[in-house]
Amino acid sequence: MGRQAFPIILATAASLGLGAGQLPAQGPTTEVQLSASVGLSWGGPLWIVAKQPALVSTTGPVLLDTFALARRLAPGLTAWVGFTSFRRPQVGFGAELAWVAAGVNTTCRIVGQLQPDPNQASAVACGNVGQQRVVTSAITALGTVTLRAAPRRDVSPYARVGIGLALLSGSFVGTGADYATAACPVCYREFYAPDSRSFTWAGTLAAGLVFGGGLPLRFRVELRDLVLGLPTVSGPADPASSHPMPPVRIQATHRVTVAMGLDLVNGGPRRRRY
Repeated sequence: MGRQAFPIILATAASLGLGAGQLPAQGPTTEVQLSASVGLSWGGPLWIVAKQPALVSTTGPVLLDTFALARRLAPGLTAWVGFTSFRRPQVGFGAELAWVAAGVNTTCRIVGQLQPDPNQASAVACGNVGQQRVVTSAITALGTVTLRAAPRRDVSPYARVGIGLALLSGSFVGTGADYATAACPVCYREFYAPDSRSFTWAGTLAAGLVFGGGLPLRFRVELRDLVLGLPTVSGPADPASSHPMPPVRIQATHRVTVAMGLDLVNGGPRRRRY
């Protein structure tokens, strides 16, 4: 009996050791996602100055016209790429690089009566400002945290939050227009000089659905609020300045976006094959 028991114990120990060695390979592995998305963002108000005085002429008596200036963000495209690493099935950490179109429309309205001016330079300049659409944009770099509910299922809801920096292209403050009159065939009226800010903060909050959980290629729909700290005008500038710079503050500006995208996935849980 003793001679028969030893081979049985040895075979059992070997099988247990082999099974234990296979356990890590059978367990969940780190999942890495490479993502690309594109979406359309809504517009919204940016800043307004109800009464901005402006010199009628730089010669002669000091005469001032008054204007109401406002600027709002136009709808635009947004696109981003990123990666997320899921060491746990429900929690992932990653980074995103996004391009945000942020064109702005400017309006100008005359407040009260214009001062006597046979050339009506103020009226012409204000009208030209109101026809402008300034092309601006931002590039953001964010660190992100993603929470997802059911990574193995066909449809999985998720939420994502991120924070980082943005590089601004173009000025959200500078306001002016070319105009022409009989006295001045080629002139420029500058209401606000461009600001010099290039960097600001950025953040994002998103929620969506992933289709095709467990597959290496997945489709995603998402509602995202991209928040940019944009420079905005908070009051009138000095009309006597050669380059009028108004008071500027950094304001949280929301770019709500509906987006679609694809995820290329490596590792992580896979659908069972029968």
